[in-house]
Amino acid sequence: RMELSDKVVFITGGSRGIGAEVARQCAAKGANVFLAGLEPDLLAAVAAEIGADHAGWLATDVTDLAAVQAAVDACVERFGGIDFVLANAGIAPYGTVATIGKETFDLAMAVNVGAGAEVQRPLATVVIGGIISSTLLTLVVLPVFYRWVHTRFNRTPAHMKS
Repeated sequence: RMELSDKVVFITGGSRGIGAEVARQCAAKGANVFLAGLEPDLLAAVAAEIGADHAGWLATDVTDLAAVQAAVDACVERFGGIDFVLANAGIAPYGTVATIGKETFDLAMAVNVGAGAEVQRPLATVVIGGIISSTLLTLVVLPVFYRWVHTRFNRTPAHMKS
């Protein structure tokens, strides 16, 4: 089991959904969390729910390297470093590749694929633990996802049934 007490977790896409819930779960395990995302009102609400002593946030467009660098700098200034990163920012355009248009497709690729690499650039020199540790995913994200699936669809993933 991973110890998260006094660790710092940097989360992109932290304003809602999986990112916000991972932030809550990490904070409940004693971590400080820093949220980066596009919706300042939602980021502020999640941070307030967690508590000002253990959460920070900055409105951040993950496709803008300077904005990501500013968020990383703000996190390091606030909490003294970064131990783990959950690069969770993503968008899901409605439609198919044939119907969404080039601009929407390019944006989805920039956020969902390109930003994962872009987020790593400014973090490479400051992250203490590792970028998107599979252990973090196993301990925090997957249990949250399974609970969400169960509550949303009233079913348990097949591999969790006895």
